[in-house]
Amino acid sequence: MQEWDVEDALRSMEIERQIHQDQTPSEIATRIFDENMVPAALAMVHLAQHSPNEKIRMDAAKYVLERILGRIGDESKSSETNPLERLLADIVTN
Repeated sequence: MQEWDVEDALRSMEIERQIHQDQTPSEIATRIFDENMVPAALAMVHLAQHSPNEKIRMDAAKYVLERILGRIGDESKSSETNPLERLLADIVTN
């Protein structure tokens, strides 16, 4: 695992600003997040499955489930769009 290097990150950010002079800092940040969305999602799932720390596994699993199914107590989605309700319906009918 690569350690965080503040100086390297600042150099990279300066290069980003030079290359994308037409973008605001917010646009640069959004683009960086977009470009790294898949690796970040994979990292979260990996933590949920393989972290040696039980609390981290639980927190990561909860985060992944809430991103997909929504938080308990929040306005529920219709059964057509709610993945959990669709799964339960499939189990009951098959």
